Amino acid sequence: MLIHAYDKLKFSDGMDEKHETLLKEKDDYASYSFVMDACLLQLNNLHHKVPDLIKRMNEYPAQIKDSRQVLKDMISAYCAKLNVQSSYYNWISYNHKLEQRETLLLDEFHIVLEKNPISNFFNNFSQSFTISDDPNSFENQLKHLNEAIEIIEPLYKKNKLLHEARFLVLMGKGREISSFGHFLEAHETLSKIKADADKLNVHNKTVFYVNYITNLVKCKFYKEALHTLENEFTIENSLYKNMLLYNRLLCYLFLRDTKNLATYITYDLDAAPFPQNYVLKMIKSAYFYLIGEYETAISVINSLLQAKSSSDNMQYYQPVATIFKRLYTVSQKNSLQKKWPEKDIKTLQDGILEFEKTAPAEFKLVSTYLWIKDEIELNLIKKHSS
Repeated sequence: MLIHAYDKLKFSDGMDEKHETLLKEKDDYASYSFVMDACLLQLNNLHHKVPDLIKRMNEYPAQIKDSRQVLKDMISAYCAKLNVQSSYYNWISYNHKLEQRETLLLDEFHIVLEKNPISNFFNNFSQSFTISDDPNSFENQLKHLNEAIEIIEPLYKKNKLLHEARFLVLMGKGREISSFGHFLEAHETLSKIKADADKLNVHNKTVFYVNYITNLVKCKFYKEALHTLENEFTIENSLYKNMLLYNRLLCYLFLRDTKNLATYITYDLDAAPFPQNYVLKMIKSAYFYLIGEYETAISVINSLLQAKSSSDNMQYYQPVATIFKRLYTVSQKNSLQKKWPEKDIKTLQDGILEFEKTAPAEFKLVSTYLWIKDEIELNLIKKHSS
């Protein structure tokens, strides 16, 4: 009951203070298993509570250290409880003049971790995250995700407390296969758990819809994405609100809906954290390109190319912005021409080819890049080639 009660406190005001009190008073109340659950809930809450990734990274080490200490306390406490039962056994054995004795676990307890269903599930889930540039990472991730799903499917039907764990691993699979370009398969996976999202706490629901809508845009289901944004989901978290604003603007951009773009680019785009503010302003520049205000489009994109963050933090966003600038410059130069010179078209094609050769695979799937690639390859070349 205590664990369930604490779980109700997730994402509510005062959780940090309650967690700190539990850590300080864990020895006074000796409720180590409860405190262990509280530590895990606090860690789980970090990605909702701290939207800034750098600040969040700084929070993890201390909390993980605290959690490991509580884990040691909890194991030590259970070993001591087991010692009492072992001593009862030894006492009975002694009084019956028998030789059998159980060794007490007083100073050390070394174990090989068991491969039980819950440990297998969470260990597979934990190994499904991308943490290196290993070219085989996607195959390994998918293997672990599928194994985790296979384990949790029969378990969650018997244990309602595992419903959220199943939801998270399926959402994780949808997110990962989408990030590697399998958008329609990701849509199928995410659609299976869409009905479950509304039954969970608001922050897991938020994360789901951000992933779901992002993948709808990747699938080019722009009208469905806009319908979902306008009718099925609202959000308060500033980080995710900016992500969804980005998706909304992408829909209008791909649909060439300059009327709605004009409305939303008036928002304070600089207020979003990097790199969201960077890509949002890319779309802002594209709006001016679409309405033929090339000078303004070039001015906005120049501000991005001159931004220190563009080269220091996200080296692959600057080349995309450079392609945008090439498009605007060539468009301005040829604004009165019915047909563009081959040299200018080749300049745009070369920008795409250069990026394709040097950029990591995940950056080739960034939606702003996909838009500029389509704009050059499908629209302009078709329009201005013989």
